[in-house]
Formats: sequence, structure tokens, C-alpha cells
Amino acid sequence: FLPRRPPLDMLDGRGKGKGIKLYVRRVFICDASAEEFVPEWASFVRGVVDSDELELNISREHLQRTRAVAAIRKQLTQGQ
Repeated sequence: FLPRRPPLDMLDGRGKGKGIKLYVRRVFICDASAEEFVPEWASFVRGVVDSDELELNISREHLQRTRAVAAIRKQLTQGQ
């Protein structure tokens, strides 16, 4: 979801808890901060990522080192 107008708090850093919700095979895994998936300049982006390539039982540390997450980051920043 891309809002029509940027939110007023877009650059003040308070919205860091908001961002991308990560699902694996339609099961909620975590509320990932936007920095994990998109650069800071696109912190206003909110959305859902559902992946079949990640494990259901995944830790935060393992999530950061996974190739699938790197591919998701790349796809989110490049667009279609």
C-alpha cells in the first residue's frame, strides 16, 4: 500500500514500529520494521509480505541472513 500523500510523521522516526508484516504460507511471523525490507527514505510504505520460501520456525537472527529475505528486499525496492 502506498498512501496518496506522505504521512506527516514520515521523517521524524516515530513510525519505526510500523511497516511490513511478514507472513509465511499465510501464517503471521512478525511485525518487521520497515528498515529490514525497505530503505529509510521509503519508510512510509506499509504492507504485507507472504513468502513460501521461508521456514515457519525462524528466528530474527536467521531471518536477517536468509537469501529469500535479501531477494524480498531487492524486489520491494525495485518495484515490478
